[in-house]
Amino acid sequence: LAQTALITRSGVPRVAFCREPCAPEMGAVTFDAQAFRDKALDYLAAQGCRRIAILGNFASPQDEPLMTNSVRERGMVMRPHWFLTLPPERPECARKVAHLLLHADQRERPDGLVIADDNLADYAQMGVVDSGIRVGEELHLLVHANFPSPAPNLLQARRLGYDAPTILAACLASLDRLRAGATPDVRVIEPVFDDELPSNE
Repeated sequence: LAQTALITRSGVPRVAFCREPCAPEMGAVTFDAQAFRDKALDYLAAQGCRRIAILGNFASPQDEPLMTNSVRERGMVMRPHWFLTLPPERPECARKVAHLLLHADQRERPDGLVIADDNLADYAQMGVVDSGIRVGEELHLLVHANFPSPAPNLLQARRLGYDAPTILAACLASLDRLRAGATPDVRVIEPVFDDELPSNE
């Protein structure tokens, strides 16, 4: 879209989901991935988890070393083959991947699993069920969700993600600021657990 009127036309305030303003008169809204990692891993550590696996739609080559370092800082371990990336257009593959990761014949199984993309959540949790592992005893789950989430919480999983009304408010505030003649800014959306949503306050 970089060379289209959507981006190049002047006099039109706009906002995009990106790490920094990438065009004149375009604000940025970004999501705090480090805070997501920290909250997810702190939760699993508090449950006594020591062996962490991650399943997601990771696009950046930096995602794995960042997660590995965050796991190590908490005295936990993530084997290289426990950082699992799936293409977003094939979410159904998460079912077999989760089953393979957790089935009883594995000599070493994770005791904490982060399902880091909500489009994988239902299929991955089906794979957890297929494996026969006891959730809440042998395995603790942290699942990404965008709130308000219409999807049921299939298993005993903690949900962590981003609140759509908060995101929309940030976008509108960025547009209002641009209409007033201010320079584009970056607004960072923090992750929240489902019991931390503004609607619960």
